[in-house]
Amino acid sequence: MTSALELQDLYSEVFVRETISKTNACGITWSHLGGNQFQATQVDTSVDPNVTYDFFITKTQTGNTTFKYTFDTKKDAVSLISVVNGPLSYTDRDSLVKELYEIVEMTVLEMDSKLKETIRFVQQIPDCRT
Repeated sequence: MTSALELQDLYSEVFVRETISKTNACGITWSHLGGNQFQATQVDTSVDPNVTYDFFITKTQTGNTTFKYTFDTKKDAVSLISVVNGPLSYTDRDSLVKELYEIVEMTVLEMDSKLKETIRFVQQIPDCRT
């Protein structure tokens, strides 16, 4: 029998997966707040008064080579949900927050196109074999 805490973990994972899906499909537009933090805002106009959801994804250095990834959600400026990377508390399932951060970072900072541009440039550099 699944406990309520295990269900909470599963809901957190589903929430992150759905956010990844919507981000990949251009349904959620993220902006760079500077450093290692990104934000997206969505307004639910189907209710009166309208409700504003703010999503924040942050990468924080915790050691020389280790990082913590946090996905926070606010509803009308009040904290609603916070999910961190790594195994979820009650199921040991991966939260996928790091994956979400990497997708957002690549998309917003256009790292993919910058990397491809740099690779093309390096490939065109003459060497002793050409």
